[in-house]
Amino acid sequence: MKKEQSFGEYEYLTGYCDFENYWGEELVEVELTHFVSGLIDQSEVYGTSKIIYSVPDKTKITDAFVFRYAVGPWDRYDYWTIKIHTKSGKMYQSKRRFYCSLGEQDDGRVILGVNGDAKTFYVAFPVSSGCNTELNEIN
Repeated sequence: MKKEQSFGEYEYLTGYCDFENYWGEELVEVELTHFVSGLIDQSEVYGTSKIIYSVPDKTKITDAFVFRYAVGPWDRYDYWTIKIHTKSGKMYQSKRRFYCSLGEQDDGRVILGVNGDAKTFYVAFPVSSGCNTELNEIN
């Protein structure tokens, strides 16, 4: 974790994500997106996206994605989205406003991954509770 900037009552930090593929096949393309937003103030700030190509099944990529996140008293959450394209030609994506926030004790570390059996996208942290959401097939 590295302090980047303070803005009012929020402190913005740099975080690092690992990515895991447990989909059951190679992922030809993975698009990861993160942004900071609130439930009351829904403006999106510090948006970051990255596309990763050719991720074999049962593979973990360390430090695959760098992002900025907020630590503050309220109404600032980490939102994540993913879109995947499988080797078999199918595409899946998560919902747009899926939030799962780091705690200060996580030190900016996140594991993002996909589970093909459950058709889910998951976000895991070293200390805080993680989250998951379903992935829907798209055309």
